[in-house]
Amino acid sequence: ANREHLIRFGADPEKIHYHPVGIDLGRFAPTGDQEGAPANPEVVRVLTVARLVNEKGLDDGIRAVSRLLQDRPALRMEYRIIGDGPESPGLMRLVDELKLGHVVRFLGPKGQGEVRRAMREAHLFFLPSREEVLPVVLMEALASGLPVVATLVGSVAEIVRDGLSGYLVPTGDIGAMSLRLGALIDQPGRGREMAAQGGKDVAERFDIRTLNRRLVQIYEALLRK
Repeated sequence: ANREHLIRFGADPEKIHYHPVGIDLGRFAPTGDQEGAPANPEVVRVLTVARLVNEKGLDDGIRAVSRLLQDRPALRMEYRIIGDGPESPGLMRLVDELKLGHVVRFLGPKGQGEVRRAMREAHLFFLPSREEVLPVVLMEALASGLPVVATLVGSVAEIVRDGLSGYLVPTGDIGAMSLRLGALIDQPGRGREMAAQGGKDVAERFDIRTLNRRLVQIYEALLRK
């Protein structure tokens, strides 16, 4: 997405090197009993890690969870949100209005170790953003063995392959978000397949060690000119 913006501003495409951000795969990995949504969990745990700002679309995410529970009143689930920001009071009011206080848990800001622990405890990862570039948190979720539901914005499709490593839905489409969350809950085996594929994709494309070596090669090539 950034490359396309630069070209639209007049940058020479021949002078642009694509070099994405990456993650330390030694820090994010599935536990032996995770690797995607388990079959028939007693309580389905859905996780979002994001700043609580309008661009992240957390209000849409909360409404999607509400829609899902309206359609499946017997479903037991917990929607955990890690992060802080100016939208926090409004999001809490929305949870009260939708009577989701027993479902939605605002965990506040957390360090990386606590985020890793939350990912190990989750069954699904959900990122209902309105705007993104290349969200590292999706790489971390996939590397942790979580199937994901995310919105098709920015360069998200470079991380999540729709129908292969997770589901991508139009931003703001509450119904599609709810539908895809429900699909992963209904098909835990499919979720495990997606999580495994997502982990492979992240290892191949976003391993920080590989990317660091590539960045050194880019600089060395420039120095030789």
